[in-house]
Amino acid sequence: MKELERLYGFYHTFLKGYPFACTPGCSTCCTRNVLATSLEMEFILSDPGAKTALVAALKGMDPDSFGHYRPNITINESARYYLRMEEPPSEGGEGQAPATSNPCPLLSPKGLCTIYERRPFSCRAMVSSARCREEGEAEMEPFILTINLVIQQIIEHLDQGGLYGNIWDLAAWMVDGTDRAHLRENQPLPGFLITPMERGRFMAFLRRLSRETGIEFPFFNTSP
Repeated sequence: MKELERLYGFYHTFLKGYPFACTPGCSTCCTRNVLATSLEMEFILSDPGAKTALVAALKGMDPDSFGHYRPNITINESARYYLRMEEPPSEGGEGQAPATSNPCPLLSPKGLCTIYERRPFSCRAMVSSARCREEGEAEMEPFILTINLVIQQIIEHLDQGGLYGNIWDLAAWMVDGTDRAHLRENQPLPGFLITPMERGRFMAFLRRLSRETGIEFPFFNTSP
C-alpha cells in the first residue's frame, strides 16, 4: 500500500507540468464504470471516512441493476496478448454489462467526490485539456494516455494475485462478501506497450519513476 501511495504522489507531481481544464465539480467523467484493483479498494477502506462513504453508497445501490461496465480481461492480460502480436479476447462476454452514463454514487450534490483523496487511479487518470461537458469528450496528450496505461499496469503488478474489476463489484465482494464472478485475477507485468517514437521520453519517465518511488523494473535497463 505504501508503494501505491508513492505511485499516486508521483503521478500527481508528474501532471503538474500540463495544463488541464478540470476543476472541482466537473464530474462528467464520474460514472459507475470505474475500474480498480483490490489493492486500491483496500486503500479506500483503510480510511474510516472513505470507508463510510463507500459502504453507504454501496448500500444505496440495487445489486441486481448496477448498470456498470465489467471487463473480462485485465490490463496486463491484454498487454501480454499485444506483446505477442496477438489479438486479446473481445470484450462483452456472457454476463458482461456495457458501459453506462449513470453517475457515480460517491458524488456529492455539488458534483464533488466524497472519497477524493482515496480515489482509485482510473479516476486520477481522467484529466482533460478541454471542458468535457462542452466538448463532449476528454482531450488528452497521447503521451499521457501511454503513461496512464503504464501506471495501471504497475498497480496491477503490485497487486498480482489480487483482483481487478469494476469498483462496485470489488466493493460488494470486499465489504459484503458477495460473489466474485465478475472479477479477474491480477497478473504480473509482461512489459510495456510503448511505440518507438515514445521510447526515449518513456525511458526518462521510467528512470524518474524508479528513482522517486523505489519501484524497480528488472526487464528494463533504467540507467541513464
